[in-house]
Amino acid sequence: MRVTEISYSAISETAKAVLERRNGNTWRQLSESLGIHFAILHAVGNESVEHVSWENFNRVRAAVGLCQLAEPIIVSPCPDCGHVHTYRCHGVPVKPVGKPRNRTRYHRPCMDDAEYAEYLEWKEHNA
Repeated sequence: MRVTEISYSAISETAKAVLERRNGNTWRQLSESLGIHFAILHAVGNESVEHVSWENFNRVRAAVGLCQLAEPIIVSPCPDCGHVHTYRCHGVPVKPVGKPRNRTRYHRPCMDDAEYAEYLEWKEHNA
């Protein structure tokens, strides 16, 4: 997997950290201190990461003190409809994944009406 599939902000954050770490040294001097090939550091520092692998990009991030990025999970689309869902739909409409449901409101039977009204008022102010 190539690095171009991640957000530009992560690439620019990494490039900024590499350039700060370089601090006037050559790319080869920086590569010797970090233990990463100078061409990879140069590509990341100039934000031209089209040919940098995901593993090398994460190695650079770890070397300059940034957290490594998790590799994205690629989900193939359904062969029937072309959308992404958890099973094959065979052309039958599928409910969207992740739609929130309405929560059931419960009455507290241990409280009388006055206590329950006081509880609802407290809940409204503290929510």
